[in-house]
Amino acid sequence: MTDYSIFISHKAEDKATAIAVQTALGEFSGGLRCFISGDSIVEGENWRQRLRRELRESDLLLLLFTEPTRAWDWCLYEVGLFLSLDDNNGGKPVVCMYNPDGDLPSPLATLQGVRATEPDVSRFIARLIRTTDITGGDSPLNANVTDEGIDRAAGVICDHFMGTIHPYYACYRAYLELPADVGEQPTIPSESRIVGSEGTMRIFGRLEGTATWGELVQSFAVENARWLDEIGRVFGDACAGRISAPTTHTFRAHDGARIFRPELYRLDKKGNTPVAAVVMFTEEVAPSKVGGPVFNRLRIAERYKTEVFDRLETASDPLTDGEVTELTESFDLIREEAKTQNVFEDETLRTSFPDADMKDAIRNIGAAWDEGVAALSTSRETADKAGIRTALRGLDELNDRYRAIVARRYLELLGPDV
Repeated sequence: MTDYSIFISHKAEDKATAIAVQTALGEFSGGLRCFISGDSIVEGENWRQRLRRELRESDLLLLLFTEPTRAWDWCLYEVGLFLSLDDNNGGKPVVCMYNPDGDLPSPLATLQGVRATEPDVSRFIARLIRTTDITGGDSPLNANVTDEGIDRAAGVICDHFMGTIHPYYACYRAYLELPADVGEQPTIPSESRIVGSEGTMRIFGRLEGTATWGELVQSFAVENARWLDEIGRVFGDACAGRISAPTTHTFRAHDGARIFRPELYRLDKKGNTPVAAVVMFTEEVAPSKVGGPVFNRLRIAERYKTEVFDRLETASDPLTDGEVTELTESFDLIREEAKTQNVFEDETLRTSFPDADMKDAIRNIGAAWDEGVAALSTSRETADKAGIRTALRGLDELNDRYRAIVARRYLELLGPDV
């Protein structure tokens, strides 16, 4: 005779977990019956009718929520159908047993959850078997079950949960839950809820549990906003469905010892509405012989080439308003970084380029560059698209000459073995 019936809802990949739960619970009472969704229906049987009958006749639905990144539509459908078929108007419980590394699915956030840890699962089994708190029966299913037996069953069940496949991100990252009305924004909303690893929090000098993106980056916004502006631009482009140029600006971690570059790794949408984003932080690591002021100047010249001048070559003729904005904003961002490197100042040239001919050549390029930037500024003020193209092409030629000189000097610094 069946005293209590449990409907076990699970993903096909978690069949072994469902069987483990069925076996572990079944050992405690002959009056306890577990129906495994998708496994207990024989070939040729009308599975829709059987499913509805089992749901209607079950006293409890146990959802095994192992991996949040999977699609759980069918299991959530079973939950909804179970509740709708309840003749007692919601009196039958739904219990979601979920991976300890995750959270309850948001549609079930108000229902009872059991984290798949041995203490939590043991408490659930004890309430189910040794008391009437869950079953609501006149007597427990088995009041004589020992703590050791319950703990052993909980261990078996939890081993299956811990054995499920879940992603491991071999990087520093922050998962952002975006506000409901995010729309197409030019930057990451500061109120976006954040889930990040302990390591990611340490980059920013924060404790695990920092609530929002604004709280995470607030101290960096004052010190150096360029990387924030850049990741904001990439985020805005992604919200609008545009592919953006990769980020290049970096920031120094809270400990002052490491440098990171932010990247927008993923943007999740429901329809056209952005709902979540993943920002990845890549540590900039270089061998001891690589880097230094000459390398920084070469990097800036390469940024001009790839982010501005190469894109100019593939742009429309005449330039569209969007292309003008994209090209000039990229130019301004790189120019702001270049100012921090004192590219054309005499002291910088003296320490980085001891060769007199190199210094003179760079000084001449610097003078011509300033004239080209002034011409570009004038064309931008008058919205002269042809003038903008001409000014950028002139700057492209100067940048090529500068790149060649700096690359030659950098090879000298690396030595003959390179």
